[in-house]
Amino acid sequence: MLNWLKDKWEFVAAGLTVVFVFLLGRRGKSASDRKTELKNKENEIIKASGDKELTAVKAAGEKHVKELKNIHAESEQRLKQAESDRDKLIEEFVNDPDAIDDKLEEIGIKEI
Repeated sequence: MLNWLKDKWEFVAAGLTVVFVFLLGRRGKSASDRKTELKNKENEIIKASGDKELTAVKAAGEKHVKELKNIHAESEQRLKQAESDRDKLIEEFVNDPDAIDDKLEEIGIKEI
């Protein structure tokens, strides 16, 4: 067998080289598979955090819209109350001219 190895040393060296390269390739493939797996996990985490952020933004937007509606409703109610008070004062002033003088003195205006 030793004689055969001496005669065919080129084929043996080539065969060992092929086996060595094959083993290195397998190791590289497992590293590549691991990289792919880690990249997929990273993408999942990024997507999950994006979904959480989107949910939080939607919730904040809905809360903001609700608060704006409440503010608008409150201001509309105050406006209606002010109009009602104005109408009452006008009614009061139309029937009693002295009430106008009293109200102006109450505000701090003594003469017109």
